[in-house]
Amino acid sequence: MTDSPSDPAEPVALAGELALRVLSPAEEAQARARAVADPAFAAEVDAWNEDLAGLAEEIAVESEPPSYRLPAGVTG
Repeated sequence: MTDSPSDPAEPVALAGELALRVLSPAEEAQARARAVADPAFAAEVDAWNEDLAGLAEEIAVESEPPSYRLPAGVTG
């Protein structure tokens, strides 16, 4: 979790840490409680989740693994 609660970037950083699931269980519970109580913080978490989902969509999904062929004369 971020170190300085007075830092104006703290809610944004904490929201990112929550979205990335890098907080300890206790920190995550506190951040989730904050998201319930603070609509602005919840919006930051939602924004992070949307941005991360967009990144995931950009990653090509391979529908099937590449086929591997053994060289002629080699048996597997």
